[in-house]
Amino acid sequence: MPDLLAARSQMGVSLAFHIIFAVVGIAMPVMMVVAERRWQVTGHAIYLDLAKRWAKGTAILFAVGAVSGTVLSFELGLLWPRFMAHAGAVIGMPFALEAFADLDDDVRQSIARAKQSPFIPHKKVRGFVYELERGTLREVPESR
Repeated sequence: MPDLLAARSQMGVSLAFHIIFAVVGIAMPVMMVVAERRWQVTGHAIYLDLAKRWAKGTAILFAVGAVSGTVLSFELGLLWPRFMAHAGAVIGMPFALEAFADLDDDVRQSIARAKQSPFIPHKKVRGFVYELERGTLREVPESR
């Protein structure tokens, strides 16, 4: 099997994996809302327990889906260069919107996660954004 065919086959597996995790990751919050609503209506604690357990799984699904989506964005550019030369602007837009809807807010969230991490010994964490138009590095304040 040629290398390119093997790499494209691997991308097919990555895409199938991502689609499954993305669909389940989108459906789980809806199911959690339904379970929590059932708890509010019936008062049975099992529904609240179910919603809380699903919340933990949903966090994992979201993380895996985000990583697999990032891998797919690189695979698209590397393995389908001629296709992406024509359709990249259309396909790339959802990736860009998903990742950079509010870049400063994403950086603030990353700062907050880093400060909560037990693996970072000091809590002086700062975030920066590179301003492409100006060619400068700008610090993102922690709060708005």
